[in-house]
Amino acid sequence: MTKKPVKTIILTQRSIATPQVHGAPGGGEGRCFCQWGLEPTLISCIEVQSRTIAGLCERVNTDMINRIVFATGNEGKMAEIRAILSDLGIPVLSMKEAGVTADIVEDGKTFQENADIKAEAIMKLTGDVVLADDSGLEIDYLNGEPGIYSARYMGEDTSYDKKNRNLIERLEGVPDEKRTARFVCAISAALPDGTLLHSRGTIEGIIGYESKGENGFGYDPIFFLPEYQCTTAELSPEKKNELSHRGKALRMMKEKLMEAIDIEKYQ
Repeated sequence: MTKKPVKTIILTQRSIATPQVHGAPGGGEGRCFCQWGLEPTLISCIEVQSRTIAGLCERVNTDMINRIVFATGNEGKMAEIRAILSDLGIPVLSMKEAGVTADIVEDGKTFQENADIKAEAIMKLTGDVVLADDSGLEIDYLNGEPGIYSARYMGEDTSYDKKNRNLIERLEGVPDEKRTARFVCAISAALPDGTLLHSRGTIEGIIGYESKGENGFGYDPIFFLPEYQCTTAELSPEKKNELSHRGKALRMMKEKLMEAIDIEKYQ
C-alpha cells in the first residue's frame, strides 16, 4: 500500500504565528511535529493555538517583572504615586530605592518629550518597567511660564518658597480673571520590549495672592482652586489625588499598564 506523504508542522518562536509544513518527522519544541494523516479539525486547532501564542509573545514578558521604577527622587511625588498605583500589586520604587543614579539631560521641548527621555534612559540602565513624569505650572499671564522649566525656574537649588513669592510678585495688581493657570503632568512608561506608553493630565485654577497650605509641595501653596476656595496644598491627600494633574495622568497610565502587562498575575 502506498503511504501518503508525511507532512510536519514546525513550531518555533520565529515561525509560531504561521506554522510551517515540512517533510521530516520528529517532535518537540524547535523540532518537527509529525502529521500522519491528521484530521483537518486537528490541524485547525493547532493553527488557532499558534496564533494565540503569537499574540502572547507580543505582550511584555512579565516573568521578569518584579518591580516598577519611577524616575524621581521626590518623596512628596512618590507618596502620590504609591497611593494611586498601590492596587497594581507590584512594588513601585523611586530611583534611590532602586539603587539607580543617573544624570539625565532633559532637553525636550514638551513635557511629554522630557518624560520619554527620563523613562527610556532609566529603563536601559535597569531593564525594569520604568515610569517617568514631567510636570509643571503654566501661567497664562506670563505666557505659559514657568512651563517645562518649572523645576529649574530661578535655579534648581532655589527653594519653592522663593519661587512662589517671585511669581506672586510678578502678578502684583493682576485681577483674578487674568491669573488663570494650570498644572500639567505628562507620564511615560518605558517597557523592556521598547514600548512607550503615554498619558497626560491637567487641573485648572488661578494663582493666589499668598502661599497657603501644608499638604502639598512645589507650587501647590499658590495654586488656588476657586471651586473649592482653597489651594491644592490645603486639600486632603485623598482629594488632591482625585483632582490633581498627576492623579489624572497616573490613573490613565495605570489602565494602560494593566492592558500591556498581565497585572492579575501579581494580585
